[in-house]
Amino acid sequence: MSKAGPALGATFRFTSRWKEELVVAGPGGSFILELPMGRLSAYLPTREAWKDQAPEWAADLWPVLKAELEAWCDASRADLVIDPTATVTPLHEASPEARGSGRGGSDDEL
Repeated sequence: MSKAGPALGATFRFTSRWKEELVVAGPGGSFILELPMGRLSAYLPTREAWKDQAPEWAADLWPVLKAELEAWCDASRADLVIDPTATVTPLHEASPEARGSGRGGSDDEL
């Protein structure tokens, strides 16, 4: 797996992680979407469900996120599933001490 940097002029950056997570970084922070690997698929809540789950800074960016996630999915040969039950999880950045805690391995990039 690997990271895909944002396309020129893109708002979001997508990074897959080994825990079947897609980290989405944007102008106000980061959050996690589901990314099951059995059949590579990114799960995005519906626009209505997004309003209840989105980080405050991203609440109005659903159309932009959807368009950029569609492009990422196309480039990554992944399906995009828009599902009202899809979850959005806040990403709490680990402290430098936690990152150096001896846990081996690193996240790959798409």
